[in-house]
Amino acid sequence: MSVMSRRFVVLLVVAVGAGLVGCATTVTTAVLRPALINAQPYGGTMTVGEFRGDSYEWNGIAADIRQRIREAIVRCPNGVVRFMEGGAGLTVFGRVADYTYREAVTEQRDTCTRTEGSGSNRREVRYACVHYTRNGQANVRVIFNVADGTGQTIAAKTYELSDSAITRATDQPPAGIDGEGMLRGLAYGLTDGFLRVVIPWWDTVALPFWDCGDAPECARGIALVQSGQWEQAIQAFDEAAGRIQATPESDPEDLAEAYWNKALAQQYSNDFAGAVISCSTALQYDPANSDYAAQLQEIQRSQAEAEALRQQGIGTGTSDNVQQGGTP
Repeated sequence: MSVMSRRFVVLLVVAVGAGLVGCATTVTTAVLRPALINAQPYGGTMTVGEFRGDSYEWNGIAADIRQRIREAIVRCPNGVVRFMEGGAGLTVFGRVADYTYREAVTEQRDTCTRTEGSGSNRREVRYACVHYTRNGQANVRVIFNVADGTGQTIAAKTYELSDSAITRATDQPPAGIDGEGMLRGLAYGLTDGFLRVVIPWWDTVALPFWDCGDAPECARGIALVQSGQWEQAIQAFDEAAGRIQATPESDPEDLAEAYWNKALAQQYSNDFAGAVISCSTALQYDPANSDYAAQLQEIQRSQAEAEALRQQGIGTGTSDNVQQGGTP
């Protein structure tokens, strides 16, 4: 059984990988990633302390950030981190160090052309004009801290984002820019980035399953993957490898693709040892393929993350809340 039960969104594409040319079915799935800080040694509880702005007018966004963190902790996947108003094992606090928007309008004099008259009197007329450009620049910097129950800081992170926007017009003021909207978008974005430090978070990965030279067992295996039946898919890809291997003058790259597919299915059903063997076998049949070598590292990463999630209180049998979406 896998740590997570998953639902899938499927997109048929024609893809070219390093050393692979053929049809692939890309399966997009949600994967739970572990938090950087394991809250379990601190009782698995967390609260949100003071958030303030270095400038008085920034206190409003500081309060919004505080509330955003609070709501994210309350909604923590699988409830492995529980929110407490006081006496929690961990406390998140911080300050808004920069929340500024600057705007400038520049002008450039030019000679423009316009059409006047109609019919036989239609003509192009040159005239003096002015081009206006409005430039907006937003900058946000927030300092986040995490302290344990004794008040000792165990993590301090500074996140900074910036964005810019331009509008243009001729002979009239250019359209306005929603500077406050830009600032809030940046503030919420970097807050969401920080949340990965303290609570597990959902990521989206795209997994390419190859057609193995149109082997019917591979097609069946891919269909099983689409419905989330990993164990049955592994068996189908294994049968595909057996058929290709038993076929005289078969293409080694088709055999490599069958083992690649099997490796992915094993990886996402948490059979990491089997995934390493299958991916290594794919590399033996197609040693020039850099994707296979790189995937071996991804399998190790998945294994390390599964162990981190286990330590953070997420074990076998838990399920996600991901809903099946549309085709990307």
